Amino acid sequence: MLTPAFHFNILEAFLPAMNEQSQVLVTKIRQQVIESQEKGAVLDVVPYITYAALDIICGEWVLCAKLCTVAALLTK
Repeated sequence: MLTPAFHFNILEAFLPAMNEQSQVLVTKIRQQVIESQEKGAVLDVVPYITYAALDIICGEWVLCAKLCTVAALLTK
């Protein structure tokens, strides 16, 4: 029943969004790792991955607009 929803042809449409948001995610995590190391703290990556998934799914396909939640995460 779930197979048609996750067919490779359907998932290929998400590749540009995945690639773009993956680059944003890596950039933000890289910045936070440097800051965490300077403070001697541990970095929790769960919020970054959660927001990246939200950007990929919602930002590109549901709302037809980029939410940029990962990029905005650091501005709070």
